Formats: sequence, structure tokens, C-alpha cells
Amino acid sequence: NHGTIEVENIDGNNNTNIKNGCYLKAGKLQFGTLVMGNTSEAICKELMGNGNDNNIVMEAQSILTCTGKANLFRTVTGPTQGTALLRIHTIDNTSGLAYSNSKVTNNIICEITDQTSNGKNQWEWSSFDWLTNKGLQQGATYCNPGKAEFILPADGDCIKEGYNSDEEPDDVEIRYAIYSYAFEDNYPKAGDYDFNDIVLNVTLPAAGNDVKELKYKIDLRAVGAVKQLGAGLRIRGIDKNNVEEVSFGAGAAQRTGSLNSGIFENASYETNGNELVIPLFGDAHYIYGYTGAQRPMLNTGNASTPLTDIYTLEVNVKLKNAISVPSVTDGLDFFIAYQGIGQKRTEIHLTHFNSATANGQLADNEVLEVIKAVNNTWALCVPDKFAYPTETTVITNAYSKFADWAHDQSSTTDWYKTVSSDKVIQY
Repeated sequence: NHGTIEVENIDGNNNTNIKNGCYLKAGKLQFGTLVMGNTSEAICKELMGNGNDNNIVMEAQSILTCTGKANLFRTVTGPTQGTALLRIHTIDNTSGLAYSNSKVTNNIICEITDQTSNGKNQWEWSSFDWLTNKGLQQGATYCNPGKAEFILPADGDCIKEGYNSDEEPDDVEIRYAIYSYAFEDNYPKAGDYDFNDIVLNVTLPAAGNDVKELKYKIDLRAVGAVKQLGAGLRIRGIDKNNVEEVSFGAGAAQRTGSLNSGIFENASYETNGNELVIPLFGDAHYIYGYTGAQRPMLNTGNASTPLTDIYTLEVNVKLKNAISVPSVTDGLDFFIAYQGIGQKRTEIHLTHFNSATANGQLADNEVLEVIKAVNNTWALCVPDKFAYPTETTVITNAYSKFADWAHDQSSTTDWYKTVSSDKVIQY
């Protein structure tokens, strides 16, 4: 299409490939593939799916509007330069969407009217939950109706309906994602190597620019240790002089009580050093009500004590000057720690953070060189919710590709998707 098309419906099949170079309007819109050319516009009442890929490509300054339900069981790819606008009233809750590989990726702003949320567990997700927790990738964001910072082309003859944003649009919403962090506590010894001594599920901001507030939600999913363990978060790239306030919502009381253990400073963030180090808790067992010598294994299967209510800590960081959201890969250093007698705490970090500490100490250099030689690890970061091994199940017996990744962490990066044993905790 190089001009204007207005039709009742387009009932295409998988061989119907639409290249829209200007203006297209239909009731129902169904196709094999759809390419939205630069500065083009398409409007439909219902965006259908054929049960196959039916992918969409949106070039810069294109607008695709669905005034009813839109099927996003597909890949929608936006531009890498410039921005495209995807306007949807309701995302169709297609069966299997939450567990699919469907995604909206690159520089697309999704303006969503129906933002119904059903819950934080993946099996509970609404279609909007899928979008915000998993679907938006590689810089794609979402916002409320009329709030997109979208610039119309100067020669926009093909943009007939146009876009009337509010005079003072809100910032595009920050996209959140879930990552799991799993730790072994016997560093630098192997121990049982089941990676369930501390398991955290973290909901974190995964993309966004010019933000002055960062929100993290940390679930303490499992404690497979019988000694005192604490956990902290070092955020690289944030100077403490830029911090206005660090506050805590849910879980604040348990956190404060646990910090009397002495592993961390009992403060919202530590005073030592220039980097921002936030104590999350000082005693994982205390968090769940165990004191003194009571230190059972919690929620790791076999003979451990199950947890019915998972502890959640909400962390809010307010900044004086805006920054880009710290990346999971380079900016967020979640770690665990334990206290030696008369010593600084010993910290266990992800491999790529293992050359520095967050005001504690690592193992001695000789041991570190051995670890580097085999590129082994005592901490994991996995996208989504990690099905961690049951108590005493060595991780290589649960995940057949783990060893390949551990020796070369630039390869086999999806090792956690291949579960080779039923001895894992699914949730």
C-alpha cells in the first residue's frame, strides 16, 4: 500500500504479507506478516492471530492502533533508530502467552488502556502482566493512554488520525523484569553445590532513562543453609552523594531486626566507601522467625521446612540527579555474606563482580586464582524464576548444560532452560 486503504476487514492467511507504506484502516486485521513503513499508520478494531508467527515490523515514526483486542502472540520488532508507537486498548489473553517466546522489542512505545494485573506468579499473569514482566525487551516501554513521548513526522500525510498527546505527558513507564539470584555459602569450598543456600527472586527496573527513583522488590525464596547468612545489594555507578533517600516498604521491620546480627551496618545504606551498598537482611533465618540456635533449612525440598508465606522486601532509592537504570549485567551486584570471628564479613558475588567487595573481603588471592582458572562460580543470576536444585542435588545433576556454561560464561547462556532432573523446586 502506497496510498490510502479503508476496508471492512482484511481476513488474510499465513501467505498474506502486508507492506503498509501509508494509511490503512480495517475492522478485523489478519495476515501472515505486516510491515509498517516509515511514517505510516494502520488502524483496526481487532488485531487477529492465525496461530503461527504472524510477525510485525514497525519502522521509525509508524503508528499501529488497535481500538479493541490485539493478539500479541507474535514478535513485534521496532526500529533501532527512531521510535514507533503501538496503541492497544486490550491485549488478548491468548492461551500460552505467558510462557511463549512472544515479545515486543526495540524502540517501541506501547500505549495500553487495559492494565489489569492478576498477580506476580507467572501462571496467574494477565496479558498486561506478561507484557510488563516478559514481553517488553531491548528498550521497548509502555505508558498510559495519551502519555507517549512520540514525535509526529513533519511531512506526515499518511498519519491521518494523528496522535494527540497530553500537553505535559508523563514519563514513559519504566519496564520491570524478574531475575533470580542463587548462592552457595561455602565459598571458596564447593560444599554440596546445590545453589539453594540463598535464593532471591528480584523484580527490578530493566530499562529506562533519566530516572530519579529506583524500586526493587526482593523475595527470599529459599534458605538452604544452617549458618547465619545475610544479603546486600551494591549498585555500581551510583555515588552516595547523589542519593537523596533509601527507604523500605513491605518487609522493613524484619529487615531492621535482622541487621542486629552485625554482618552489615544497621542503616538504610552503609557509610563506608563511595558506592551505594544497601543491606537487604543480616540474618535470613531471623527473617522467618528463627532465633538463637534454630537454623533449619527452609524451602529446599527433601527434609527441609517448607515456607507458605514468602518474605518480600521493597527497596526504594530516590536520587538527586537523574540517571539511566543500572543494568542487571553491569550495575546490580546482589551478594550474600557471612561473618568470620574478628574479621570483615566474607562476601560471595557473581563471577564478574568477584574482583571487588562491598566493604567486606573475598577469599585469599591464591584461592581466587584457582577459581579463575576453572571459571567456576558460587553465585548465579538467571532471567525469570529459577527452578533451583533440591537439597544436596548437585547442580550439574539437575542442569546438564551448567558445566559448559560455567567454564565459558559467554556460551550456553540458556543452560537454565534445560532441566535434566526432577530434583528441582518449581514454583
